[in-house]
Amino acid sequence: MRCNLVLLLLAISTSRIIAETPRAFPAGELPADSRLDELRTLNSYFPFAPIENKQQWHQRQAEIKRRILISQGLWPEPTKTKLRATIHGRVEHDDYTVERVYFQSIPGHYVTGSLYRPKGKQGPFPAVLCPHGHWSDARFYDAGDVAARKSVASGAERFISAARNHIQARCVQLARMGCIAFFYDMTGNCDSIQIGHRPDKSDHLDTPEHWGFLSVQAELRLQNMMGLQTWNSVRAIDFLQELSDVDDKRIGVTGASGGGTQSMIIAAIDERITAAMPCGIDIHAGRMHV
Repeated sequence: MRCNLVLLLLAISTSRIIAETPRAFPAGELPADSRLDELRTLNSYFPFAPIENKQQWHQRQAEIKRRILISQGLWPEPTKTKLRATIHGRVEHDDYTVERVYFQSIPGHYVTGSLYRPKGKQGPFPAVLCPHGHWSDARFYDAGDVAARKSVASGAERFISAARNHIQARCVQLARMGCIAFFYDMTGNCDSIQIGHRPDKSDHLDTPEHWGFLSVQAELRLQNMMGLQTWNSVRAIDFLQELSDVDDKRIGVTGASGGGTQSMIIAAIDERITAAMPCGIDIHAGRMHV
């Protein structure tokens, strides 16, 4: 009997405590927290807010940079490990050279590409990162003889060799102008074969218990392909700065399509980029826009 009475009194006091729990806001009113607003997507309305002065721009710049870094899973910045870069397979041309490159952006993951250098000139030279876009075979792209001749006939290109691979032609021209150009593979392209660019579900684990890099669990931890690619670009700058013939105060980036996206991203988050020229492709008009 005494036990039942104790339980009854405890229940009454507990309900009274719950009923009288203090509130920070009146019932039905929520705090002014953007996380409680309607979920925004790429199809939401994003009006442009004009910048009125330099101080506002610096604040806006910091906000954009932080958002990009968080979205890429790069805030706070990962620990930079040794690149262990290897440069080999030098090919000599009349006024430039090409070498093969690989280095580790993170332990066990390799960035691969081609390094174009001026020949017969005295450095240190400005350097340009050249990420490619979504072309067939990417760094090894070949438009073929028919398409190349059409490009020359239309005035889009002057030479057949350049029309066959306009990205390699850009790097050659930069080297001839006195720049070092690093033409590196986007993840899952050409020599970058460790992770597929767009793998099928059968190629990776995606369950709550067993998951890999390309999965819902990884995305929830801000581990994603875009973040890895952006980190590769950050480490590509580190690689260029380790070269004795590079002027590390003059490093630029340029690319088209997906390479244009990467050019914008790396220029926004890394202050070592002093010049950027991202380009877009109009697939209907067959034109490139800066």
